[in-house]
Amino acid sequence: MRRFFTNTRTAQRLGSACSRLSLEQLKVLQNTAWMLSAEGCARLSRLVAIIAMAAMLPIEQYGMAMLALALHEMIRLVTRIGASAKIVQCDESDLAETMGACFALNWIVAIALTVLQIALADTIASYYGEASIAPLLSMMAISYLLYPTVAIKAAFIQRNSGFKAIGLITAVSVSTDNLATALLLIMDYGIMSVAMAKIAAASVWVLGFALFVKRPKAYPRVNRSIKISSLKNLLRFSIPVFTAEVARSARNQVDVLLAGKLLAPEIFGIYTFAKSAGIGFGLALINAFIGAVYPKLASAARNQQLTESSTTLLWPIIGVCTLVILQASLAPIYVPLIFNGEFSNAGMVVGVLCLMAIAFLIIDLIGLMLRVQLKLKSEMLINVIAATCIAVILLASSESSAQIIANKVTLASYAAIPIAMAFCFATLNSSNPIKNLHR
Repeated sequence: MRRFFTNTRTAQRLGSACSRLSLEQLKVLQNTAWMLSAEGCARLSRLVAIIAMAAMLPIEQYGMAMLALALHEMIRLVTRIGASAKIVQCDESDLAETMGACFALNWIVAIALTVLQIALADTIASYYGEASIAPLLSMMAISYLLYPTVAIKAAFIQRNSGFKAIGLITAVSVSTDNLATALLLIMDYGIMSVAMAKIAAASVWVLGFALFVKRPKAYPRVNRSIKISSLKNLLRFSIPVFTAEVARSARNQVDVLLAGKLLAPEIFGIYTFAKSAGIGFGLALINAFIGAVYPKLASAARNQQLTESSTTLLWPIIGVCTLVILQASLAPIYVPLIFNGEFSNAGMVVGVLCLMAIAFLIIDLIGLMLRVQLKLKSEMLINVIAATCIAVILLASSESSAQIIANKVTLASYAAIPIAMAFCFATLNSSNPIKNLHR
């Protein structure tokens, strides 16, 4: 009889666990669906921008515009110094103080970065031998001053899984960027269109959170005065997060940054076109997915339920990979139908670069599991490994074909996966874990 009741209680506990797992899985799918829907809208508008740029800009200017955008994204990473991640991940008792420190840090970084990018614009342009990059970088730097006005509010909404609002505002903001680029190109603003569109997109993002998103009831009263002790605590967490983000962005952009120096302008233009038309969509899916699951995994890590929560990711991962493979298989068909001239022959290059997104997804998921367990240096190192694999194969290549370069870069990204996985397992099983950065 006792055995019967024991088995009954065990069955009830299993049933309760399965119920919780289903609810968690539903929540992850719901969050991912909102972010993917937003990215889907943004990608449609991105296609309009790519078509307009391919039609209105010479192939050399197209490559320079993509190079300027890649440089801007690398420099803009400093604005993601980790303040938002700290708001998402910190304990409830530290939330108000953390948000106050983040508000101050965001403004300090934004002002410094604006001045720095404008000051370095001519030097960067001289390095690449393209004077047209300097005014692009200088104008895009202005957008840094807009984001701190609502950054902590956006991070708090992310912490509380408000992905409907985040998804809608992101979709409208990115769509504004892309459609404004196309419109300004039609109005004959030339290569400066991409910089002017960045400022328009930043304005829409800020207005969206400031005017159309109400503060949740649980929003803490934030003390916006600067406390040195709070800033020190924030920086202990934020600097490792920042270095991890820099490594991640370097992994995403290292091929463009090196190819801009190594390849002939025509080949570089084809390669950057193929990357923006190919992996650009995949990276958007990855960013949406990672953004959707990060708060859930951070909460699970705080509650010692990370293993259970991580099992809910399987079907969303399969869904994202399926979409990427579908795009890659269709690229040789839709690229010649949509694009003209030299770009129409880049279908296979686009298809190959699409597949690189799956490798990046796997590496990002490994990094995310490390981040929520506060193994931030290890997260940085796995992205450094991936970036190094891509850089080495690109520097060692003497090929002048965009297709061969794409093949090698994609293979290098997959070669980094087993190295990153081995490093991750070694880190998590280490008897000397990295210092807990929560404190």
